Parts: sequence; structure tokens; C-alpha cells
Amino acid sequence: LNAASKHQKEETERYERLKEGRAVPATRLSRAFGFASLGVGLAAGTVAGVASRLVAGASSEGSSSQSIVATDANADRLAASLCRMRGAALKLGQMLSIQDESLLPPALSRALKQVRQGADAMPKHQLLTQIESQLGSKWKELLHSFDDVPFAAASIGQVHRATVSNGDTTKRVVMKVQYPGVADSIESDLNNLSMLVTMTGLAPPGLFIEEVIRVGRNELKVECDYMNEMENQR
Repeated sequence: LNAASKHQKEETERYERLKEGRAVPATRLSRAFGFASLGVGLAAGTVAGVASRLVAGASSEGSSSQSIVATDANADRLAASLCRMRGAALKLGQMLSIQDESLLPPALSRALKQVRQGADAMPKHQLLTQIESQLGSKWKELLHSFDDVPFAAASIGQVHRATVSNGDTTKRVVMKVQYPGVADSIESDLNNLSMLVTMTGLAPPGLFIEEVIRVGRNELKVECDYMNEMENQR
């Protein structure tokens, strides 16, 4: 690489590095609490939306329950919660975001585009705890270098740059770190989110939410099996 292209490459890599987000809820209880909090927030947002319409003198006749629930504030609240929860919750949100936009309320369609961009990165303390739980307390000895700021993050994990010793040289590798608790909470996440979007009316009948969940469940079980992925790449 010449000096100009090397500088451009370094700048690109620097901007690709993700900012640190909030900790991933790692237990079924904490994840269930997250869904419960989201439900309460959606209900409160709906009440506030109805109240504002009444104050403004708007008539509720002809307004569906879906249009009342799917406000801008509620849609943004849902998107933010899915990005924070990660796991099956975020995966389902991403799948919903690529459905026919004509089936979704405009506010929800707009908010789900944010979900499609990916997840927040784990806080550094949670990242290091997760790696240690899988590779042991001396995991750093297995690597020549490790960048603790990920360059990509998805629904079930994030990806880091690292190097390993290869004789007298070093080899660049990528290290995928799965978010804690996501593999064990697939079923509960999907059930909780399905119940939430059905009860609130955020998912219209034509969306076939049951089929989206079925496909998501199958994909997640495959994606969470990192050992199988490694074997397939050999």
C-alpha cells in the first residue's frame, strides 16, 4: 500500500469501529423485565398519544387501534429497546424491517429501519467477562493482539480484529463474540415479543407474524452455533 491508500484504509477502519452501548440483558429474568418495561412504555405512550389527540380536539372516529399505538414515539421506543436487548428480539425486528412496507404503519416502518443498521456494542467489562467465560482467564495468551473495540455488531454477537502468532510471523483473524444469554433465550424472547406486538396491534394481520417467528427461530439456532460455523468454514 502507498502512503495515501494506507492512510485512507486506516481512516476507514477507525470510523468502522463501533461505539460502546449498554450492557446486554444476559438472563431470562432480565430479558423478561426488558420486555415488560417495553410493554409499559408502549402503553404509556399510547395513553399520552390519545390524550394529546383529545386535547387537540381530534376525533378518534375512523382511527384504528393500530394507528393509535403505532405513534412515532412508540415506534422509536420499540426500535431502541430491540437494539438494546439484541438476540432474538433484535433479529425479529430486523426481519420485520424487510417486510413489505405497505403492511406496516409508517412510523413503525421508519423506526425499524434503525433496527436494520445493527446492534450496539457490549460495554468493555461485559465483553471481557464473556470472553473469559468461554476461553478462560488466560485467553490473552492465546492471541498476539486483540482490538477490544468491535468493527461490526449484529443481533447475536460482535466481531473484533485480532492477530495470532504463526511461527515467526503473525496472522490476522477476526474474533466473533456472542452476546451472553442470547442462545438460551431464543424461545422466551420470541414468545415475549410475539405476545407484545400482537397485544399492542403493532403487527397487522397481513404480516403473518407467526411465520416470521418460525423462520427467525430456525435461523437463530443455526447462527448461534459458532462451533458448527467454524467447522463449515474449514
